Amino acid sequence: MPEQPEVFMRRAIVIGLAAVVMGAMGCSASIGDPEGSPIVEDSVQGLVIDESSPTTLRGRLGTADGQLSFSVIAQDEVTTIICVRVNGQTFDVKLDNGLVIHDGHGAVLSAADRGLLDALLSELGARFAEPAPHVHSLIANVIYLSEAPRNFVHTRYVAGESKVAALTGETPVSTTTLEGNEGVKCIAKGTTVTAVYDLANGTKWREAVVVGSNWGASVTGSGNYGCMGMCGPGCLITKLYTKDCLDHDTCSHNVGASGGGSNPDCGDEYKNAVDDFNATRCTN
Repeated sequence: MPEQPEVFMRRAIVIGLAAVVMGAMGCSASIGDPEGSPIVEDSVQGLVIDESSPTTLRGRLGTADGQLSFSVIAQDEVTTIICVRVNGQTFDVKLDNGLVIHDGHGAVLSAADRGLLDALLSELGARFAEPAPHVHSLIANVIYLSEAPRNFVHTRYVAGESKVAALTGETPVSTTTLEGNEGVKCIAKGTTVTAVYDLANGTKWREAVVVGSNWGASVTGSGNYGCMGMCGPGCLITKLYTKDCLDHDTCSHNVGASGGGSNPDCGDEYKNAVDDFNATRCTN
């Protein structure tokens, strides 16, 4: 089921995506230019990394679908700026202590643009098996853009709320039956946790799940549920296992859900898990 534009925009609250530094151009002035040298706007073939450090990653990618450039900078522990330019279209986001300032400048992604984003995701996944937090944020945001509904217009908006609680370490739990959005509540691989979800017909379901277990494809033979409770497809993005992601994984697997937040059965569980998807450590 394709996602509806209004649902997809709500997903960007924590997944946000971004614009790239090209030539003399930085990120949108409405968000603030990141520090550092701009990326040279040259045509390339394959992936070229222009800068890589513990806080910064800049590079370019060229394929038959066109040219893409990206820049992600962790300015401090709570502020990250991600910039991407896809075939001349600029997107930018500032992740600032719980706030997301997103601006797609009215861009609409084509099939070729999506092909470039998919190619970048493949390259980053191959190069960064254990991505640092800023690289993790870039990967999560590339996924977000690549899954935008057809003809979706990326405009500017601000979402989220500033976090005042200090980040804490992982707090695994062995079993819980909590429902709803639980923030980024970590659960430990190998423990048994009760996943909770409800369907469009009003029925509620609970199922004991071994965290990190491999459930293969969904009941419809689609998807990758190789790491139950880990956000994102399969075991690609994050090493965190969280309760909200476990709820969504279980729901999506058992009903063969698609369409993310627009799915009538598992859409609410999906929305509860978007902050987990972009997280690099637990916040509760």
